[in-house]
Amino acid sequence: MTVPKHRQPKKGDSAPELAASNPVVLEVWARAAGRCQFFGCPEYLLKDNVTDLAAKLGDVAHIVARKRKGPRGNDPLPLEKRNELENLMLACPNHHKRIDNKRLEARYPVHLLRQYKHDHEERIFALTSLGPDCETAVIRLVGKIREDVPTISDQEVRTATLESLHRVPRFLAGKRTEEINLAGLPSRSASYWTVAREIISEEIRRIKPDLEQKKITHLSIFALARIWGEDKPTAAQREAVEASSPREEPVRGE
Repeated sequence: MTVPKHRQPKKGDSAPELAASNPVVLEVWARAAGRCQFFGCPEYLLKDNVTDLAAKLGDVAHIVARKRKGPRGNDPLPLEKRNELENLMLACPNHHKRIDNKRLEARYPVHLLRQYKHDHEERIFALTSLGPDCETAVIRLVGKIREDVPTISDQEVRTATLESLHRVPRFLAGKRTEEINLAGLPSRSASYWTVAREIISEEIRRIKPDLEQKKITHLSIFALARIWGEDKPTAAQREAVEASSPREEPVRGE
């Protein structure tokens, strides 16, 4: 389709349109690992969250606009450099629209968007540099607390293991996820503590061979369940729980 002359940018006012087939577009996606580079947005742009089907949902956005009259287009960056990698970032449609909104342009200056891009790419590089020895197998234990059942999301686990331990949770790669669910136990029952302990011990027995064979070298345990309540066991009941449960050797590690 021919663009009318009155709508064509004047010579020297715009960089060429960036074709989807341009190799720099693939590099932008690769460096961003398919995620939005806007600060605080973890959206994965290669899969539809509703259908779970593969998709390509992101935009390659210009930090300094391709056109001089576009968002941040008055920056002195030469037109011939505006389609280069350093001036391009991956964004979800919502954040692409936000950073290019002329009314919000002052909130998202060039230096800030470049920092978003740089920090995101540094994180991706650091995470993909972690080897198998930096994995941790995750066990999540949940039980009723005052009749509510708490949840521990994948994102919460990921944040905790990466920021506190500098380890990658294995369950996020689909290799290992263990769940201990005590929510179905009658919390007011006198047998609660005995049964809960047996469920936990059974899980330990189940993964013990993998620990001994070094298939699991590090465990991260996330537990949210009641400790003692109004019906806390007596000393005699606690001794009975200890006596009825198998002894497990401690797992040494971090």
